[in-house]
Amino acid sequence: MLPARTFRRGVSLPEVFDQFQRDFDTIVEQFFEPVLEQGWTLSGVEIWEDEDKVHIVAEVPGMRAEDIEVTLDGNVLTIRGEKKDVRESPSEKSGGKGREIRWHMKSRYYGRFTRQFPLPTSVDESKVSASVKDGLLHVEIEKRPEVKPKRITVKAE
Repeated sequence: MLPARTFRRGVSLPEVFDQFQRDFDTIVEQFFEPVLEQGWTLSGVEIWEDEDKVHIVAEVPGMRAEDIEVTLDGNVLTIRGEKKDVRESPSEKSGGKGREIRWHMKSRYYGRFTRQFPLPTSVDESKVSASVKDGLLHVEIEKRPEVKPKRITVKAE
């Protein structure tokens, strides 16, 4: 059985709830701090291959080409970037008149990210293209000639 918690006389119920809220906020901050420090990461990524190329499509909403870096080292593709916070500050939104702003929701993520993808087959590092359009990063990498399917002509005798 757990012991009953007693409160000092003169402590109001709202003060108890305020302390509980502060304690709870501290626990949540300590638990999620490592995740929040990392910022965000690419979440929607698709990788597939056809006879000639490996294709990668990654969701990069709100990002420009100059904010994204794509590198290929052997068979590992790395996508790095930074999604910059372009929101106005609360004082700018209120016209700088010192009005108090209360956020009701803040769920967009900003910051630097890095994500690496091992590719499913041997690729030609000199034949890579990348472009951004409509919030999607498209990367195409040609396969090495030795891994491309070879068509063999069948002769009639």
